[in-house]
Amino acid sequence: MNRKKHQHDYGKWALAILVAFLLVIVALVMSYWSAIPIGDTRLYYHYANLIWGGAMPYGDVKVEYPPGVLPFILLAKIVGRTFNQYLVGFLILSVGAVSIVLWDQFRRGGKKALALSVILIAPVLAYIFFLLDVFAATALYGSILLVFKSKRIKLAAVLFAISVLVKGYPIVCLPALIIAIQPSRRKIFSFTFVSAIIAGILPFLVIAPKGMSYAVNYHLSRPIQAESVPAAVGHIIHIMGVDVGINHANQTWALSFPNSLLVGLVFGLMGLGAFIGVTFLLMKSKKPIKLATSCLVLLLIYTVSFKVGSPQFFVPVIFTALLSMNELSKKNQGLLAIRLFVLGLVIFAILSFGLVGLFNNQWYGGFLIIIKSILLIELLIWAFCRLDLINKKDFIKKPKNSATKFTSKLSIN
Repeated sequence: MNRKKHQHDYGKWALAILVAFLLVIVALVMSYWSAIPIGDTRLYYHYANLIWGGAMPYGDVKVEYPPGVLPFILLAKIVGRTFNQYLVGFLILSVGAVSIVLWDQFRRGGKKALALSVILIAPVLAYIFFLLDVFAATALYGSILLVFKSKRIKLAAVLFAISVLVKGYPIVCLPALIIAIQPSRRKIFSFTFVSAIIAGILPFLVIAPKGMSYAVNYHLSRPIQAESVPAAVGHIIHIMGVDVGINHANQTWALSFPNSLLVGLVFGLMGLGAFIGVTFLLMKSKKPIKLATSCLVLLLIYTVSFKVGSPQFFVPVIFTALLSMNELSKKNQGLLAIRLFVLGLVIFAILSFGLVGLFNNQWYGGFLIIIKSILLIELLIWAFCRLDLINKKDFIKKPKNSATKFTSKLSIN
């Protein structure tokens, strides 16, 4: 029995790796139509060359990412010295990460779950395999899964720490993870998570504090990115006839329009308010929370409100949504899948020819970004409603009940 079980598991792994390998071939083809072909792998290659040559990360080399990216950036260099060899090494790592998610989906949901995963990933293939976010998304996926099963809480904390150390923004899922954990095990999770974060950051804070502060300031000082949700305001007023500029700053294409800084600030404050509000409702909920869906909502809040709207932010959204399917009814599973697929197609259109149109002062690039923003906001609202944190009946019945009691008192008197 054990031998048959192991053979069955090996078969699932083999299929997951084969599917991931076929997907990366398609991704390489799709990258030719991308505004950012092969993602940021050239930048990773640049960092790897310098660090392998003896340069100190965050000291001699200004790295814009958290320290958790270093193992992935450096491991890819083992394959060879040239960029093409480095790209192969990076793709081996990213294929491994995607294979883990596909294997888990196949293991728990069969061929239908595997096929659905492929369909949802397909529109953004050109960005999944060439960006570091795939490692953060996979680590977050594993952490949510372990907490959901109430197994290996320490490992779940370590995986979550890796996710945060790689890309930072998965930290928004922390409240949902802690609330979902049994109260008696929350201290273990929190202690392990904080310890792992300190272990990853402290050495570089001591050796190169200026380099670490540069990485933080680099992202805080970034302007409104052309394809972000806040940028939709600029695209709207551009359609209305207001002059809107586009320029290259902080390695991204940014929009400049009247009161753009204020728009970015307002979206940031709204995102912070939404994050606090959802966290408060999760804490007050008397029902067991839907962990994956809660994490999906928190990730979407970040995606909608942050002034940088890179396509890689959609990778953890997709991976988390695959877990969220287990918490939803069949009808809602289908509705979520349709929303994600359509959104993926719009993102593909933006990064394939929408940005090119934007650079050439064509209206359709901005129009696509407005559509993407509307779809993201609608998905956020829809996913939040699936959490059932607000009882609509309370808003309807309570005034009626109070009015009934008041009239009965009058009649008695």
